[in-house]
Amino acid sequence: MTRRFAIEEAGGFDERILTSEDFLLWLKIGSEHRVALVPEVLAYYQHHDGAQASDNVANTAINHWLAQQLFIHENKDFAIALGKVKLKKLMHGELLRRGYDCYWKRDLRAARTIFKRIMKSHYGAVRDWKYMLPSLLPYSWHLKLIETLNRRS
Repeated sequence: MTRRFAIEEAGGFDERILTSEDFLLWLKIGSEHRVALVPEVLAYYQHHDGAQASDNVANTAINHWLAQQLFIHENKDFAIALGKVKLKKLMHGELLRRGYDCYWKRDLRAARTIFKRIMKSHYGAVRDWKYMLPSLLPYSWHLKLIETLNRRS
């Protein structure tokens, strides 16, 4: 919950990102105003029958990452204050974590989409790239590779 002037000052919702516009708004508000944790639920998301924008796990994860990118692009002082290493870990590391979540839940299509985005950012340790690189293979080959590796273990 916040005061209307804080929302207006932050420029309201940025409609360039469909599933993380609220996250970006909170980043903007939180960078200028004090934020406190309230120990009780004060609001709920409205879910309706049918498809939800947040149903696409990969797009939701990437939009969250894009919200961070937009915020940093518009607030370079935060990037400087955090430093390059911490900033990459906060942004790319979170996206990588979401990619692994998809991978271990066997949502390989979402994991592949997320891993490809991370690879474009040149992020991750060698052990991460072992999981990400097969995303460049055709989907059926990637599945066969996983099946082969599972049989060996």
